[in-house]
Amino acid sequence: MEAVMSPGGYMVVALGGASADAVEAVRSRADLAMERYAEGDRAAGELLYGLLWSRLYAIGFRWTRSASAAEDLVQDTFLKLTEARGTFRRGAPILPWACTMARNLLTDRNRRGAFERWVADACLRLEEDAEGGREADDERPDHRRRLQATAEDLSRLPAPQREAFTLIRVDGLSVKQAARRLGITEGMVKIRTFRAAAALRASDERRRRDA
Repeated sequence: MEAVMSPGGYMVVALGGASADAVEAVRSRADLAMERYAEGDRAAGELLYGLLWSRLYAIGFRWTRSASAAEDLVQDTFLKLTEARGTFRRGAPILPWACTMARNLLTDRNRRGAFERWVADACLRLEEDAEGGREADDERPDHRRRLQATAEDLSRLPAPQREAFTLIRVDGLSVKQAARRLGITEGMVKIRTFRAAAALRASDERRRRDA
């Protein structure tokens, strides 16, 4: 069995190392809870979250070796599951669906993280160039245009998304710090940052296709 630490400091046995009977028992309860949740039962959603937590946390911790990143994955996966619950096929097992969502989020997060670091670097470099009153001499014109276009995309985002993205990705604040600064929940900070990054990525990909 694989033991992982929960947010409250308690050891939780990851389902990946549990017996087949134990996994099947959780799956059966989770499947029933998911069916009720898909029909709008909020209490079933809370039950489902508890049943899936250790499995999703174990996946996140195994990939990232970070407790906070694993906790974020649980939250993000359940948010995605909630958004997609209307497409859940009654009678289907929920555990494989949820685990696939978690792994896809981890893969996408790796790709997204690289792009977001590039956007942050672009904004900081353009700001430094503007303050210094000079153009960057060591960049190709096409790369320079991409930097400027991305910074302009960021400036055109809805203010709530732009503020959250800038605080997290450019200024380097934690989600908790950004939430305090903006006066919103940590979950809302994550949603706004995610939507901003998705919009920036889509614009950049569209420009590169059309180039």
